[in-house]
Amino acid sequence: MRLTDESLYRALYGDPEIMRYIGPAMSAKRAARAFRLSLKDQRAGHRIEWAFKDTHGEAFAICGLVRGPANEHPAHIGCLLLAHYHGRGYATELLAAVVEYAFRVLRIHSLTSISTRTNVASFVFMQKLGFSYSSIDEMPHRLGAGYRWHLRLDHWASLTARKGS
Repeated sequence: MRLTDESLYRALYGDPEIMRYIGPAMSAKRAARAFRLSLKDQRAGHRIEWAFKDTHGEAFAICGLVRGPANEHPAHIGCLLLAHYHGRGYATELLAAVVEYAFRVLRIHSLTSISTRTNVASFVFMQKLGFSYSSIDEMPHRLGAGYRWHLRLDHWASLTARKGS
């Protein structure tokens, strides 16, 4: 993610519809501050975020990976897409690329993510990617019950070997 991606970041994190499964939508001022902190974390090596563009060059998604210290803890991944890109399979495709990068390039051993129980699309694509889940009683920001998703490098490697990748 670069300085030029701030408007996309603010659009995503400021949209109540997009944020409904994540937490409260941010004000423009709070989103701008969060964007600057995210860039600072990237420079420090704690986080990687990518802004993705469609075939017309329009930025439409930000996906990220937050690393634990020295790969000892699972890295956390997530993805936000502008609303008119929902339901088209982009989230699965983008997160698959993030997963592959995490395991093949960064050599991370385990990934995690969370989702609310009401986010049915997330449930479907996380399973497509090979993640398993456990239930959690209360999500952050009082979003109710949810799922904690897990994917280990060895499981992912066996899945990709079966697919012939």
